[in-house]
Amino acid sequence: MTAQSFITKEIEILVYNNDQTISVIATKGISLIGSADCSLLKDNVWYFNRLFIRPLFRGNSYATILLDKLLSIIKERNLVLKLDINPYGDMSYEQLEEFYIKHGFIKKEDRDYVFYIFNEKGKNESGINEHCK
Repeated sequence: MTAQSFITKEIEILVYNNDQTISVIATKGISLIGSADCSLLKDNVWYFNRLFIRPLFRGNSYATILLDKLLSIIKERNLVLKLDINPYGDMSYEQLEEFYIKHGFIKKEDRDYVFYIFNEKGKNESGINEHCK
């Protein structure tokens, strides 16, 4: 496992990763702000597990900071990130969909299943990523 640390907007961003998981964690002093996590599905396709910001810290763009850092790692490594939207907090499905599309996710549909993909590399001529069929 490797770890990196960055300081931005008076918070510390920690990145932990190995060959199965990538976690981006934000802290302020000794307080945990939140995290963004993904795990390996197969080959270069990763599954976005969650983005969570503690209620005390919401509304300060920390979700964007964490997601942007995670997506920069995904791009840098030429990986594909797959996401299902499952609202269980304060935001509706529509709000979450707008948030993720704003950050570069593309909506895909396969029969009755809707999912979102980030990082266009690896697509075939039809525009469909072979790993995401």
